[in-house]
Amino acid sequence: MKKEELADHLNRTSIFFREEPFQLRAGGESQHYLDLRRGLAVGRVMAPAARFMVECAGLEVVTEPTESPDRVAAGIGIAGRALATAHALAFPYAFLWTHGNDDETDKDLMNGYGFHGATVAGRRVFGVDEIATTGDSLCTLVEMVQEAGGELECAAVLVDRSKGLAAEALGELGVRLNIVFEFDEEAGLIVPAGVNA
Repeated sequence: MKKEELADHLNRTSIFFREEPFQLRAGGESQHYLDLRRGLAVGRVMAPAARFMVECAGLEVVTEPTESPDRVAAGIGIAGRALATAHALAFPYAFLWTHGNDDETDKDLMNGYGFHGATVAGRRVFGVDEIATTGDSLCTLVEMVQEAGGELECAAVLVDRSKGLAAEALGELGVRLNIVFEFDEEAGLIVPAGVNA
């Protein structure tokens, strides 16, 4: 799948128009609701999405068998978890996977606050999420990785809707945000990063 094909797929499956504008978390209003979980639910798009995220981050990944990958793909939220898993499946010799639950009130011993999956302590972590609106989720992931003894080397988001806010917020934490696609509010379309529709 080419990047343009993935953008077309996400545009068809993940953007919903609303007559009444709603308030965006990053400020401003929109009539376009983005639910990338719907587009990513189609299995054939997960591996290409993972590949484009790795490419935009400029990560070199091991493609030959190793005893154990030293890098962990970590996601937060429903689609972030799915993308972290997709990275481990698409690049089995490069990534282990984990997901973070940032709900501190969740006392479930099996799925409560913290990481579930690979241990991040002493490992390089690639933070992934499907969409950035303010960067809050990825900033929480950075803090969780640091608390757990890992090193978040960089982060990637499939679609940025923050107009630079997420990159700025992560930059303040010393983390570079890599962006595959942006949402063009005027056109109501997901487009390759740096390209206006």
